[in-house]
Amino acid sequence: MRSALLDIVYTQTLSLELASASKAAPLGLIGADVERIALTLEKAHEMWSCTIEVGLAIYLLERQIGWPCVAPIVLALC
Repeated sequence: MRSALLDIVYTQTLSLELASASKAAPLGLIGADVERIALTLEKAHEMWSCTIEVGLAIYLLERQIGWPCVAPIVLALC
């Protein structure tokens, strides 16, 4: 994913007019931009997968102990 993003950003940087961009600014930001995009995509993936994981855990806990399974939910929300 990172290499694909680097390629896209690098291609867009090459298409910039020299007069509209300073010499080192776009190239210096490529690594930081790609790192930030990759981190954001990773966090988005973890967000939806953790939601499913918590729902499954609560369901399994409810099967074992019954209605007291809401205690961890209440503690987490407080």
